[in-house]
Amino acid sequence: MPCIIYQTEGIVLEKKNFGEADMSLVVFTEDFGKIRVFAQGLRHLKSKLRYNLDLFSFSRFGLMALKDGWRLIDAEEITDNHGISSISEKLALFSRLSGFLNRMIQGEEKNTYLWSELNNIFNILRKKNLAREEIKDLEISFLLNILRNLGYIGRKEYNSKKTAIFAINKAIKESML
Repeated sequence: MPCIIYQTEGIVLEKKNFGEADMSLVVFTEDFGKIRVFAQGLRHLKSKLRYNLDLFSFSRFGLMALKDGWRLIDAEEITDNHGISSISEKLALFSRLSGFLNRMIQGEEKNTYLWSELNNIFNILRKKNLAREEIKDLEISFLLNILRNLGYIGRKEYNSKKTAIFAINKAIKESML
């Protein structure tokens, strides 16, 4: 039976060491949504893929579907995370947002809207110099858009940051995740 290798773009949201040299990755992809990927031998010094899979890097993945998940076959970094990882406020924000997505999205399902929102915020954080207040506003906007898309908040407009933050906190509390 031939193996099919799927090609997709994605952003690495989480990395965990597994076994002696293996790694488990959580990747939000354009074609499959949030997936867990098993990367065999990735931590070996001779591994050609280890340098293309930094946390929060935007990469093109070659994946093989298995019964219990995905196996990494190939990876090519498209855009590095230097614009995010070099500034602590941006890194903290993207870390919080990726943890939020990881917690709120259960299971694999393609979601074009979530992919475009994550891709947009990745590019904004990577390219622009932002003040602290702009970073806070960006976070509130992202959380509202994600919670709306997932059905936790209605399409209501919020007049102030205070009411938006209240709605976000209420939705997260009620989701029990």
